[in-house]
Amino acid sequence: MSHNTPLKKHRFVLHSVQFSSQPIGTVIDTILGRLAPKFDSLTSFSYGFSLLLFASLLVCLVIVYPTSLRASAPYAAESGVPFTFTLSADAKTSAGVYTKDGVLIRTLWSGVSYKAGTYAMRWDGKDDDGHLYADGNYDIRLLTNNVTTAWEGVIGNSSTQFTGTSVHRGWETIRTMTASGNTLYYAKGYSEGSPSQTKVNTATPQAKTSLLPSSGTGQATLFSASDGQRVYWAGYDAFAAVADSWFVFATNVSDDAEYVFPKGAPYQVTRGYKYKSAIAAVEDVAVSGLAVQKSGNYLFIAYKYVNAILAFNKTTGEYVKTISLTNSPGKLCVDKDDNLWVVLGSNKVQKYTAKADGSLLATTLSITGLSSPQALAVSPDGTTLLVADAADSQQLKAFSTTTAAPSWTYGKKGGYATDATVTNDKFYFQVEDSGRNAYLTYQADGSFWVGDSGNFRALHFSASRSLLDCVMYVPTCYSSSVDGTNPSRVFAGFLEFAVDYSKPLGANNSSWKLVKNWSINVPSNYLNQFSILKGVATLSNGRTYATLNNATTSAVELVELVNNGLLRLTGVVVSPKAEGATTQLYPDGSLRRTYRVAVGQAQKFTRKPLTGFDGANNPLWGSETTLATTPLTSSDDPLYYGSQLKLRAGEVTASGVVVAFDGSKASTKYHLGGIRLSDNKWLWRTAVNTHWAYTGAYPADGSYDVGNGVNTTGIAQQVNGRVILWGITGSSGRLPRPTSTSWCMTMACFWVSLAQRVMTRASRVHRFPRRAWRGMPSRGVW
Repeated sequence: MSHNTPLKKHRFVLHSVQFSSQPIGTVIDTILGRLAPKFDSLTSFSYGFSLLLFASLLVCLVIVYPTSLRASAPYAAESGVPFTFTLSADAKTSAGVYTKDGVLIRTLWSGVSYKAGTYAMRWDGKDDDGHLYADGNYDIRLLTNNVTTAWEGVIGNSSTQFTGTSVHRGWETIRTMTASGNTLYYAKGYSEGSPSQTKVNTATPQAKTSLLPSSGTGQATLFSASDGQRVYWAGYDAFAAVADSWFVFATNVSDDAEYVFPKGAPYQVTRGYKYKSAIAAVEDVAVSGLAVQKSGNYLFIAYKYVNAILAFNKTTGEYVKTISLTNSPGKLCVDKDDNLWVVLGSNKVQKYTAKADGSLLATTLSITGLSSPQALAVSPDGTTLLVADAADSQQLKAFSTTTAAPSWTYGKKGGYATDATVTNDKFYFQVEDSGRNAYLTYQADGSFWVGDSGNFRALHFSASRSLLDCVMYVPTCYSSSVDGTNPSRVFAGFLEFAVDYSKPLGANNSSWKLVKNWSINVPSNYLNQFSILKGVATLSNGRTYATLNNATTSAVELVELVNNGLLRLTGVVVSPKAEGATTQLYPDGSLRRTYRVAVGQAQKFTRKPLTGFDGANNPLWGSETTLATTPLTSSDDPLYYGSQLKLRAGEVTASGVVVAFDGSKASTKYHLGGIRLSDNKWLWRTAVNTHWAYTGAYPADGSYDVGNGVNTTGIAQQVNGRVILWGITGSSGRLPRPTSTSWCMTMACFWVSLAQRVMTRASRVHRFPRRAWRGMPSRGVW
């Protein structure tokens, strides 16, 4: 719509609308380009990777292009500027008013659904700030779509179902596992907002059942043991005022109900469940092992930091005695004759006979020379002691229970010490205090489960050591990425998955495979969970690079993921702390950067092009050039306030617009904005704050929700072609799930919201199907 004279006297040019008649593949290819290579580095919770596809409910994604039709009647400013549009089919619509050079001055509406038909609307002549705009020529643009979302499933989760209560998931990986009859019991350590204790049927291990009701955050369970009648669970209250507040409770094998110890007492954890009956409640000392006699009377609990094992009556819960040991008793197990096997110190396993009064008598049988025994189990026939040996061994070692002679060893020595490639005969046993316990348990048929904890896997082997099954899920993960030049390489933290886009997503059809674990040699000061392997890209020399944050220096450094090798620290600093900037590696090898600014300053976006590689195969970059600069900013603008996790530093659309984003709650109005390349003024700003007191569903108009009690807000913006995707985590808010994510999709051509989708916390990383969108990777991951 155009006007050349004052609003009260003007004759307006009205725009009719014309739908694109191109085939769906052509239209969407034009708009979106190739999705996968550009989407990268999300900050998220993850129980596996979730997958989302966008698909049109109509035969195509409808884009409205305006054409001119002049009207002859003048209109007064008081009555507004009239315009009409016609829809040939029901659609969701967005509309805005633009200057002739394409600057958005007013969002009329966003994400509003209309039935097919012709509509008459008015613009009141004001901009987004409520000011009457100057006389001149303006365009009103309309965008329609019928984009919907459908969730495909997850990568890195072996569950039979993708949704529902039977899905394996947890804040942490499996920390302990115990077999009893045809049931496997496992616990997931700290489990925020849900019970840690879980069971599966041994015939169908890919579907789990939680044992207790969801009632806040209960015991963080690290140890379990069973005598066939009850399962005993040892763990701590994560929010107790006193550190290491540990206790033990039990559930019945017959009905999973809590067992009430006659000598026990109720136990209320700080932020959740009240247990009916607990024993061995202690403070300031951590449990290091748990075992229960099958036929005898005793439950044994080890406390290595005070060199003691406590014996309790397993039925009544009565404390019996303390057995003092001088060599830090750790993991425990009981054999079929009720003898107790104990890890002592760092490299020894000792066999004890349990006497009638609960005391222990050391036998002459011990196993020494181990590297770091982290888990024990005895075979059902009582002949074999199995040890998960960590440190420089990373092997399963079997010994005779009568002679201590070695029976067999399984697994590649050293595990991942020289090569990050994941195989089923390599283990990543981490030490007990790492937060990822190794564990072992035998089934009645002699097969056994191994906690390959560093790879988040529970591996099921036959008695002859053939792999039978694998239970896997990715626990809470705040860093996920995709190789920008090879989208089949998908990363969850340090784990790398190969994704086969030719297959429908499934747990056991080879549509995904865990192929690498890059964490083995990474120093602890590079293990910031929020910034793992950002900007993964295979560059022109055929080598793959990414960035890690160095907690010691607060600098962002370049690393190489060496093929058939390990992660290499290059020593190349791409973003020193002193710069006050965020610098990120992009698929073309360039470094994109933006600088933190204060209100009243201009924010600059820059690029350093890749120019080659040095003799150590480290990238070299040219001079820094400016992509775009904002005008002098106000508190309303989408600025970078210092969180590199909430901003992609150099996102540029196919139409040449640099996209700014404020993923915090700092902006008082806009959170998304665009500036043309080499320009210094806002082309558009959108994603407007809700009121802080707002409650309810995520706004359908693409607003930026700072209400609902949300503490953690934005996820970095992602650009592909002319599409912008940005998200809100919803963490700690009052959305339908306490930790949910909302993704908004914005079209770069009109800068108004297309669609949004609220997903549960199991929905984080998404893929797009070739079946719907031709000419693109079958599933882009962002």
